[in-house]
Amino acid sequence: MSILSDTHQYDSLGDFLLLGMNNEDQQDTVLSLGTFDGLHEQHISHLKQASEWGRLIVGVASDDVVLYRKNKQPVNSDKSRMQIISDTCPFVDSIFIAHEQNATVPLYQIRPEIYARGPDYKCLNMDTIFDLEKFIVGAYGGEVKFTMGPELHTSQIIERTQQLPKETMKWLSDFKSKYPNAVGDIEGWIESASKLRSGIVGENIWDEYVYVTPIGRSTKDPIVTFSEVSREYMSGGSMAIHYHQAGVYGYGMNVGTTEAITKTRYIVHPFGQKVYSHVKSSKVGPIERWPFDQDILTVADYGHGLIDEEVATNISREVFISLMVQANSINWGFNTLIFKIPNSFPETVTSSCAPFPEVYSR
Repeated sequence: MSILSDTHQYDSLGDFLLLGMNNEDQQDTVLSLGTFDGLHEQHISHLKQASEWGRLIVGVASDDVVLYRKNKQPVNSDKSRMQIISDTCPFVDSIFIAHEQNATVPLYQIRPEIYARGPDYKCLNMDTIFDLEKFIVGAYGGEVKFTMGPELHTSQIIERTQQLPKETMKWLSDFKSKYPNAVGDIEGWIESASKLRSGIVGENIWDEYVYVTPIGRSTKDPIVTFSEVSREYMSGGSMAIHYHQAGVYGYGMNVGTTEAITKTRYIVHPFGQKVYSHVKSSKVGPIERWPFDQDILTVADYGHGLIDEEVATNISREVFISLMVQANSINWGFNTLIFKIPNSFPETVTSSCAPFPEVYSR
């Protein structure tokens, strides 16, 4: 049950069928399914119109379904999208996370009197899945109805917000004129990189995000009480760097901490403000082994004690080094990786700045 509304929430279609199918007031059941990522006014208008036809049930596509359909992860997780609808649309009776690839299974199981689709589906022709959905609705005596309004997709909103400033476009145009073969050169460098062996030295970090909503403050102390909505984990630290480099280099070795450090951040949902964070085991010991025969070494010092004098000496012997020293709450004002490297470090800096073709030739 949502904290801020009476909308009922279910983690799957099965849970909804088991617990939420009772319809005591005998209203027509209306079903609407979608991604609803970045809820905007057209989403709300569509759901509001659909709710006027009966008891509105909304299926929110799961993260895996969105990835399958659009070949990219949604901006907000399925539970976050479900919570946002619950907080924003009190006229929605029930919401469930739809793990099915299309609406055929929910339609067959729920059998709503009305299947509500947006205006963009009204003129949709030769769509096999939608034709099958309409066939199922017609087979049990239901009706497909379309809401009205302008068509607007979340991807269009994102594209608008990502338009580059005029100064940036001018710089890119000048760069293109000055280096007409830049794209070919970059593609060649990427192809060359696939033959290189990369190494990463840095702390393995799990980033835990706990999404919360404020409840209130007690009169006897100044502490705000929050209620947890959901949480998720992401790979951070050298693990994140390793995953990125795996798409470029042919071989990569991640030499990090034996046990990952967990950094937990508490985020106000759905606005994104960070209210509190804490770290489990903020200090780790130095690494016990060293990568051998690496063409490129990436060093990420997050300030947890991984880079000691011995490791710094080994770093200085590498052929090509990329250094990343991060300022955060653990090592703020104490970014000392540069000073940890022995006297040979100036030569290392020269190597770090070498053009990529020269690095590859080594």
